[in-house]
Amino acid sequence: MLRLNPADKVDALSRVVINGVFDCGGAAKQLLRSAEEFRGACWYDSVVYEPMADSDQRCVGEVRAVIPSEAGDLAVIMEMAPVDTDEGCLLARRGCKRLRWLKWVTEADCAVRVVPIERVVRVVHVVPDFADLAARRGFGVLPAPRDGPLSDRLAMRYWLNNFYPWDG
Repeated sequence: MLRLNPADKVDALSRVVINGVFDCGGAAKQLLRSAEEFRGACWYDSVVYEPMADSDQRCVGEVRAVIPSEAGDLAVIMEMAPVDTDEGCLLARRGCKRLRWLKWVTEADCAVRVVPIERVVRVVHVVPDFADLAARRGFGVLPAPRDGPLSDRLAMRYWLNNFYPWDG
């Protein structure tokens, strides 16, 4: 991914300030966190990002590391992909995007992409789809943990929360 040997170590930043740009055209400074340990737990922010330079395409993912480099900081993003929704779902009718972890057939785990931090458009709020989780596993079951079995993580569904007040 970074063309390094498996034994190589790299520095990582736990937070970085980005210039978030919203769909309405507004902009604001946002703190992007990617920390293995923050007050007793991990904190990985979700983001909207451009997968390729000079592209209008927007993707959603979770930043698992921010790596400083001489050419500029790099975001290591675990990718998410859109999933079909139930037409009757209130969140879908309000324009919320339903997501899942992306996994390529040829890979052993979820897909990861490295992009320059300048291609991170903004920090977003992604929440588990508890209705789907309850239908599959029953009420009171917690979402699949980050280090849980791959099959559990791939079965999870999420919602991109359009109602988060960052651009309101």
